[in-house]
Amino acid sequence: MLALTGSGGLHRNPNLFLAGAIGITVLSACYFFTINASRPPFKVQVHFQTIIDLLVLTLLIHASDGFQSGFGFLMIVTIAAASLLDAPRSAVAFAALGTLLALGEAAVSYALGYGNVIAFRGPGFLGVGLFSTAFVVSRLAQRIRFSEEAVTLRESAIADLNALNHMIVERIPTGVLAIDNDNRVVLCNARARAVLDLPISPEEMALENLAPWLHHWLTDTDNNASNMSRTQTSVSGNESGLQQSGYHETIHPSSEAFGGGRLVFLEDLSAERESARQTRLAALGRLAAAIAHEIRNPLSAVYQSAQLLSESTNLKDEDADIAQIIRKQSERIERIIASVLIVSRGDSGNPEIIDLADWLKIFSEQFAGEFNLADDAIAVVGESLKIIADITQLQQILTNLCENALAHTTRDEGELIRLESVIDPQSSCPYLEVIDYGRGIPENDRKRLFEPFFTTRARGTGLGLYIARELCEANHARLGYQSDRDETVFRITFYSRPNPDGETRTHH
Repeated sequence: MLALTGSGGLHRNPNLFLAGAIGITVLSACYFFTINASRPPFKVQVHFQTIIDLLVLTLLIHASDGFQSGFGFLMIVTIAAASLLDAPRSAVAFAALGTLLALGEAAVSYALGYGNVIAFRGPGFLGVGLFSTAFVVSRLAQRIRFSEEAVTLRESAIADLNALNHMIVERIPTGVLAIDNDNRVVLCNARARAVLDLPISPEEMALENLAPWLHHWLTDTDNNASNMSRTQTSVSGNESGLQQSGYHETIHPSSEAFGGGRLVFLEDLSAERESARQTRLAALGRLAAAIAHEIRNPLSAVYQSAQLLSESTNLKDEDADIAQIIRKQSERIERIIASVLIVSRGDSGNPEIIDLADWLKIFSEQFAGEFNLADDAIAVVGESLKIIADITQLQQILTNLCENALAHTTRDEGELIRLESVIDPQSSCPYLEVIDYGRGIPENDRKRLFEPFFTTRARGTGLGLYIARELCEANHARLGYQSDRDETVFRITFYSRPNPDGETRTHH
């Protein structure tokens, strides 16, 4: 029984054709599940499915109108797919199998009387097409695989290089920030996170929210030096505009443009400053060791003589007062020598938690009594703050600063000195300001304020501010002069103090 094919020819066996079509449809559905499950192995599936497809296509060719039906071209598609997925030898073997199946179908059709000898030309041409497809597609697939391997190797090399670069950037001692054109953090190494106290993963966050002072510095750098490929700006003093943070005193930023934004390098100068401080301490230590013996021996004799004189029963009141003055001044000289020795050794003393407001009231009363000042001469204002410092050294610092304030004030009565304790809203660091109402410090003298033996007074030693600053350093504090104020203001900023476990302990 013959029926029309879709190409206009006749089906030799419609029932067989229908069974073959249903069979290949069912097999295609099964392939979907086996491929997703990856069972059996990939190569087994390729071999099995290619052979089944070739057999079913041969059956459809035979059940339809032979090779005139056009189903033979589907074999070329099957061989092309197998050539892409399998080795070249397997593709040639599949092409040979397809050719043999085509010739076998032609022989069966000839034996059943569906064709003549001329019908063998179709399988011949199909075989040529199958082998050509196998060779060409296999060669292209081989090139594709080589390209994929090269790309994979290159990607692996790039990944290794990126990992190496990341490791290097993470371990270098300089803080590194990569900022895109939208001022968002692209890369931040561990040193930069530690220096700026940033979150563990600040990537994709806005720099303005993470470090406002650094964002302002970078903006000013871009605006004022856009023609420079690398800009370095020193971070010191009020003029830099970076004193708002507790970290700014020791950070030296620099920036460099790259394709996607800017690289910002943050150098922590605390180690260099500590090295310079140790050098100064060593020099002062040699000086202190040389003079301590020469001064303390006669000073001890003077003090003991004054002590014995004050114990005399025949001493007049005026002489007793003089003896008392000698004792107090001797004790003061002894404290100065002790402070110099402490600074020379870099001794941080015995730090303890201090309520700054309460302690300042006690200090102001003692200082006013020692210098015969009125009750309102020293004003203590500000918040009640907790700091960690050595009380004796802190008293020496404030004594030096207050003595300077009295020496330079232009007032004769009323408030002569103001001691103000405040919390910095940006850095959350507590600071103490010693304010007097003198004529201020000339600009030429500001750079030398804290140098040893520099003084503008005829009877000054030039060691007061130097010792005060070194004692502040020993107590993890920073003493600086605020040049942007109308009054004469010295500020002591108390920074974080590391504990023995390596973590940070705040002062408040």
